[in-house]
Amino acid sequence: MKRWKVLALLVFVFFFLGLVGCSNNNPNPIETISLEPPLYLMGGETKVDGFFEFWDEMQLIHGQMSMLGGEGFLEKIEEHFASLKKSNTILIIFPSKEGLQEYSGIAENYPCLCPLESSDLESKVNNYSTPLIYSCQDIQESVVRLVIVAKELYPSTAEAINGDIPLEVFLTCKDDQLLILE
Repeated sequence: MKRWKVLALLVFVFFFLGLVGCSNNNPNPIETISLEPPLYLMGGETKVDGFFEFWDEMQLIHGQMSMLGGEGFLEKIEEHFASLKKSNTILIIFPSKEGLQEYSGIAENYPCLCPLESSDLESKVNNYSTPLIYSCQDIQESVVRLVIVAKELYPSTAEAINGDIPLEVFLTCKDDQLLILE
């Protein structure tokens, strides 16, 4: 009888240890967030191919959203700043000297709209292929700031960012999936 108790106890201990060993407790889990209205799509003076197709897909996914961009981009930001500050934003940047200068101008004048320092973004653009995606949460305003650096946008990119988006890590989009860059 004692043997059965010891055997049962050993089976229980191994079973318990097996469950504990299978836990998926990552000490540094990556936080995620989802985009929700109110939502602004912003594109600078330097055009990104596929911008309007991306816009159309975003509207299909999220419904009504606002768009801001084109010539006089900084002046338009100033004009709509109160709304932008309280909205989730997606800033589209072309990976060129001019596009990065636009980002720098926005970061300098409206830092709350830019989740990254200009030098950090430029460094990543120089080291990785596009699209590069980065997001963070503005805790003070309870909004998401997303930056996409791309030569061309696709509707599938809109679908890929429709869901849980990892915060404060660089991402790319391949085969319609978000991938974390190392």
